[in-house]
Amino acid sequence: MAQPRQQASPAVLGQFLMLALAWGSSFLFIKIGLEGLSPSQMVLGRMLTGAAALLAVTAVTRQGLPRDPVVWGHLAVVSMLLCVVPFSLFTWAELYVSSGLASIYNATTPLMTLLVASVALPEERPNRSKLAGMVMGFAGAVVVLGPWSGFSGGEGPAQAACLLATLCYGLAFV
Repeated sequence: MAQPRQQASPAVLGQFLMLALAWGSSFLFIKIGLEGLSPSQMVLGRMLTGAAALLAVTAVTRQGLPRDPVVWGHLAVVSMLLCVVPFSLFTWAELYVSSGLASIYNATTPLMTLLVASVALPEERPNRSKLAGMVMGFAGAVVVLGPWSGFSGGEGPAQAACLLATLCYGLAFV
């Protein structure tokens, strides 16, 4: 028997809205930052800011850094797939596409995750409804991409870079 759906509390909804605002506005701030910085400078700034925030949290919570080299190896792979590569791809892409379009492409992350999971995880093989959802989602991405109208300058490769960035997220999540 299916469990009844519970409504999210106002606190959870508030947290979700704050996350959406922070995550969505990052594309606008990338575009603004690119007016005076190169893409690599933007990525370095984001990475250093994130590292400083994490170090501050570890200091406040008195958490030690991991000592196991295996953990550091996993962190290196995850940091490449969740930060360095997608940040670089999105930042470069925003030289050629709007911040709004880049953020729309970022919304394909669940589709990429589902695609990677269906290939990599035998228990996640797509059923009819998952397949229909993937096809509809990718069809929506194609509509946004609009390949029938052609691309100007670096727009086509930039949009492909956005999709590659979300593929990196999908790989990391799986």
